[in-house]
Amino acid sequence: MFNKFLLFFDNFTMQKMNLSWPHDRRVHVDWLDPVQARALLDMPKTIEEEVAVHLELCLGLRRVEVIRLRVCDIHPNYLDVRGKGRHGGKWRSIPFPEGTYELLQRMIAARNSNIRRVRELYPEAVAPDTLFITIKGGTIEPFAEKGTGFDARFIVPLRKRAGFQFSNHTLRRTFGRQLWKNHVEIEKIAEIMGHESIDQTLQYIGVNMDDMSSAMSKLKY
Repeated sequence: MFNKFLLFFDNFTMQKMNLSWPHDRRVHVDWLDPVQARALLDMPKTIEEEVAVHLELCLGLRRVEVIRLRVCDIHPNYLDVRGKGRHGGKWRSIPFPEGTYELLQRMIAARNSNIRRVRELYPEAVAPDTLFITIKGGTIEPFAEKGTGFDARFIVPLRKRAGFQFSNHTLRRTFGRQLWKNHVEIEKIAEIMGHESIDQTLQYIGVNMDDMSSAMSKLKY
């Protein structure tokens, strides 16, 4: 901005200096800081909102992986996850932290209750096997994998109530970055997040100047 101001007055000093500004490994990325992440986890939410945030912020799932998650994919200690891709993507199984199974069981109970209410009015209604469902009249359907339906239902309302900006990608990137900042090996983070290479993971954690300065401060001979 300062350079544009100088150029307006035909001052080319900064232009001639050819300055190189430090930047993150990947531009246009964002994360929640720990205070924001904690606030989002602690704020009042519906059970569906709570599970959506938990799966992305605490397990690192992609939005499409959350939408594809089926009730039968949930086990007492781990999830079977279908990755991105037109035909279901690559499968992986990931363990989850304490409390996740109980949270998912509450979600399943609420889901089944909603299905029962629909079937009281529409006995022929058929429910999909996905964890997240959307109900329109007498129709029970999974969320569309493309489009903004899932975000409009869960992310946008939470964003307004939280008072700060975030997206599905923000939550997933925050998950990866927090693992890295807690000294988890990059190879393990890549496997948990379903990345094909650690280069993808490095882009997610976004090593910046503060991170590099912190690393250099630990150098000793």
